[in-house]
Amino acid sequence: MRGAGTRRRRVSDYRSEETRKRIAAAMQNLLRKKGLREITVGEITRKAAMSRKSFYYHFACKEQLAEWMMADDLNENILCERIDNAWDAVEIVCRHVHEKKALYRGILSGGGASSFSELLTPLFLDLTGKKNEVDEFASFLASGLTIFLSSWLLSEKGDDPDKVLAQLRRSILRLSESSLRHTH
Repeated sequence: MRGAGTRRRRVSDYRSEETRKRIAAAMQNLLRKKGLREITVGEITRKAAMSRKSFYYHFACKEQLAEWMMADDLNENILCERIDNAWDAVEIVCRHVHEKKALYRGILSGGGASSFSELLTPLFLDLTGKKNEVDEFASFLASGLTIFLSSWLLSEKGDDPDKVLAQLRRSILRLSESSLRHTH
């Protein structure tokens, strides 16, 4: 008997995951045309060809869906990578976000920046060797990178990630040199 219940649970988990992915695909399609704020749950469910009840079974609101989409994307594409230093992490995140510009532009324009920052914080905590701790430096990096990425993606300027990363690196170095001069 136990085996049958476990097997049913696995099938149910698989179906739930597939439904969430279908809802996310509909949302991603809509995000190519407009921002998160302008999208309604009704549009998402119509695009996914499912009922609102199904949507609300899986997500409390479209913002929760957006957060799940970012977490799923970052876990699948970035957080599993071996990254040795903060600058490599910044580069990888910037390039990845640029590749998936429509998704992140739509989410960040709809107020998803705090969720994005919260999702990046564990990456920087891992880099500082302080997993599962509160670390101001990791939070600072995640917040700063989120603000930078938001303004970059939403401004339409500097579409080339190489140029933007070079500019960011120069700015960080100038700021560091300036702060070192003022502390002595």
